[in-house]
Amino acid sequence: MRFPPVAQSSYRQPMPDDEFASWQVRETADGVVVAVKGMPGSRKPGLRGIQAGSLRVGVTQVAEKGRANEAILEVLAKALGIRSSRLELVAGQTSREKQVLIRDMNLAELTVLIQQS
Repeated sequence: MRFPPVAQSSYRQPMPDDEFASWQVRETADGVVVAVKGMPGSRKPGLRGIQAGSLRVGVTQVAEKGRANEAILEVLAKALGIRSSRLELVAGQTSREKQVLIRDMNLAELTVLIQQS
């Protein structure tokens, strides 16, 4: 007797602690500045983990006229469960490597939110 194939779950495994060890993030008086690597043209928007010290964020928009930058901030806000007005792109407007300021947050809070997303 053959059983039907089991559908794969969309559950995502939490990021291991060793990924956070290489994460480029610093606390400031305004909040936390996070290194982000933008991945425009992805099939699905969302967080893709930490690689080479940067939080990878995939967006479906292409990198034209700042559309991908806006989409990256929207995806980050949705994944973290915060308002997009708390996010500010402080460096890397024309690069894949970006620096994003998350206002009114500390490193411990951010780490918990990233692991939950």
